[in-house]
Amino acid sequence: MSKILFLIILVSFFSCTEQTNPVKPPAKEELIALRENVVGWWYGKIEIKNSSNKKEWLKENRKDGTYTTTFRDTHPDGAFREHQETGIWGVSPGFIFNAVRGMNTDGKAEEIDLTDAVYYDLYKINAITPKTMTYQNMETGTGYVVVKVNETFNL
Repeated sequence: MSKILFLIILVSFFSCTEQTNPVKPPAKEELIALRENVVGWWYGKIEIKNSSNKKEWLKENRKDGTYTTTFRDTHPDGAFREHQETGIWGVSPGFIFNAVRGMNTDGKAEEIDLTDAVYYDLYKINAITPKTMTYQNMETGTGYVVVKVNETFNL
């Protein structure tokens, strides 16, 4: 009888407790909304200091946490050079990060050393709307402004 009573109490206890992951709690709604807002195609450009060149980029943040960014450096005469990087991205409240996993310059794949810290970037998100985002590289302090574009946009 005592074994049956113990079993009933034990089953009651476990059926009343919420099953959650004690190591990593579920994401809060604001973080889910931030991540959903960052998914998509983003275009940015900057003028390079002490140069008449300009740099543009088009980044696709995919829902699965991967990204591809195409960078274009354009010279005043119109000549340009492009390279791509691929990797993973993510957000944490107020921040976005990139971890480069591959590079391709002028159609040629480049090997990268994943132990090299240069391939990991953290940015503070200063402001974000459904159409624009301003952010700052935490290492260099460089600020950027990007606008959301559709997938048919080209550099």
